[in-house]
Amino acid sequence: MQTEFHKLNFKRCVEYREQQNQKIGELLVMLLNGNSLNDIYLQSVAQILPRLSFRTQIIDDIADLGEDLLAKRPSFAVGALLDNPKEFEKVSEYIEQTPNTKLKPKILHELAPDTYKEIRQKFDTYGRELDALGSEARMLRRIGDKMFDYFPVFRDIVYNYISKEAANF
Repeated sequence: MQTEFHKLNFKRCVEYREQQNQKIGELLVMLLNGNSLNDIYLQSVAQILPRLSFRTQIIDDIADLGEDLLAKRPSFAVGALLDNPKEFEKVSEYIEQTPNTKLKPKILHELAPDTYKEIRQKFDTYGRELDALGSEARMLRRIGDKMFDYFPVFRDIVYNYISKEAANF
């Protein structure tokens, strides 16, 4: 992305992430089908996969917000936060006080409600798009809805377990 970090906004970051993940999804589907999207089922997968990817990317971007801010990388969370300068300051201060911490949606919601709302609305928009693509896509939307809130908890449990095991090794 050629845009200077301080000029990023949510719209630009969304476009960047969508283009990035759309191309990856299309490539994956084409590889699965030998370079073609002639199969009706794979055409459906080609519609579902990017939206699923956008949603998982949002979850990841919230968790990695501290790293992305430090590296000045565009992300869903960075763009939304840059749209809200007062919240940007608050979150930046929190990240400085808790370095190397993966941010949870709950914490983002507490520190930056407008940023959270902007991100959550986009997440839900992708969910509605999945709903329109059939029953399998609706099931993936429901799983994604649960992941938004519970994946960070699961991630922390796994990280804590790995840290304890490494210390005992």
